[in-house]
Amino acid sequence: MSGDGASLVEQQLQGRVEEEITAAGDTRLFQVLAISGDMGAIATAVYGALSIGPRGEAVEITHTWEDVEACLGLLILTAAAALDDLTGDAWDTVDERLRFLVARVAA
Repeated sequence: MSGDGASLVEQQLQGRVEEEITAAGDTRLFQVLAISGDMGAIATAVYGALSIGPRGEAVEITHTWEDVEACLGLLILTAAAALDDLTGDAWDTVDERLRFLVARVAA
C-alpha cells in the first residue's frame, strides 16, 4: 500500500513541477509580448510629437519628445527584464552581443 501512496505523491509533485514550469514560461512570454506594447506606445508618442496621424494626416500635438524618450526608456527596461528572465543575466548577454557587433564592424 505504501508503494501506491508514494507513487501517487510522486505523480502529484511531478504535475505541480510541470505546472510551475509552464507558468514560468507563460510569464516570460508575456514579458516578451509587453515589448510590442511598448513599441506601440513609442509609435503613438512619435506621431503625437510630430502632429501626424498613423496615415499621414495632420492632427494636433498630443505628445512631446520627452514622452518619446520616456517610452524608449520603458522599452529598454521591459526588454532587459525579459532578457534577464530568459538568460539569468541580461547585462552579460547585452555585453556579449555588443562585443560581437563591435568585432563584426571592425572586420
